[in-house]
Amino acid sequence: MSKATRGQGQLEGWPRLLGDRLCFNFVNTVEGPLSQHPQEYMGSAQRLAAWGEHVGLLSADDHQRLLLANTADSDALRRGFEHGLRLRSTLTQVFRALAHDRDPAPVDLDSLQEDYRTLLERVRLVPASPGFDWRWEGQRDANFLLWSVTHSAMELLMRGDPARIRECPGAGDCGWLFYDTSRNGTRRWCSMEGCGSRVKMRRHYSRHRRSSN
Repeated sequence: MSKATRGQGQLEGWPRLLGDRLCFNFVNTVEGPLSQHPQEYMGSAQRLAAWGEHVGLLSADDHQRLLLANTADSDALRRGFEHGLRLRSTLTQVFRALAHDRDPAPVDLDSLQEDYRTLLERVRLVPASPGFDWRWEGQRDANFLLWSVTHSAMELLMRGDPARIRECPGAGDCGWLFYDTSRNGTRRWCSMEGCGSRVKMRRHYSRHRRSSN
């Protein structure tokens, strides 16, 4: 897979999945949060369900089943959506603080812990290979999506390296979060062919203008 097609996801019309962790791909459903005109991709409860298919948590059948199941009980998906927006805000604050070498606010960590504790009631500890893992019980609904995101975040906080959490600066207009998986830990951009290339082109243009004057 080329760098330009990395992280395309399952559905068209959604941001690329460049966070290298599920929790970051969830946070990055706002494109350009540092820009003057951020673009919201999680604008409705139905979009939360679509995101589940985009990242591979739901099959196409699961996605449609979730939408149909909530036709009769539209409040269920709406509540999941509202919970998702609160979770996304919490994760943004926690990981943005870590990306800038700050301690997350206790209120944000408490909120994340409460989400994890609540959603943990829907999973069981089962044998896996190797060891053990959590298994979601019941339908793959909105809470399943939020559990998957919350579990990803907790795994990163407990077992990941906070020094590798990054916020892409872009040209002062990106702000996407990602986990630096490069060997030497020097990845700067969410994508080299996107933000990296834009910044390099601007620098080249600026140098060319100065040399021409």
